[in-house]
Amino acid sequence: MAAAAGINLLIKKATVAIAGIRTAKIDFGLNPIDISSADDAGVRKLFSTYTGQAFTLSGSGVEKGGVLATLWANPSTSKYLTDVTFTIPTETSSGDVFAGEVLMTAFSITGSYDGAVMFDVTFMSAGTWTAS
Repeated sequence: MAAAAGINLLIKKATVAIAGIRTAKIDFGLNPIDISSADDAGVRKLFSTYTGQAFTLSGSGVEKGGVLATLWANPSTSKYLTDVTFTIPTETSSGDVFAGEVLMTAFSITGSYDGAVMFDVTFMSAGTWTAS
């Protein structure tokens, strides 16, 4: 894989990048089916199929505009978001784009006396997604 600039790694809602984000991350995972038994001599065996394929988006940055804080703070506002994309850039192209629906599962705000107000946010996939 060619090198790419981290500044181009983006989390977007519709076509708008999440304001203030400085660090973004995507984790992919799945739930394997463990078929180990006592006669496997202590060696774990996993079935070739799996369940629960998922991704988690996380990010941190400078709080700007309060959009995420307002979304999180209002108990009656849905945390389920549609049309969210995560772009992994490459040196030679706009990169790979993962798109789908997510649930905002965590949000925090921190600040120090000599720095900006910062946020951390986590979104978990909430259904199928596409990769292009």
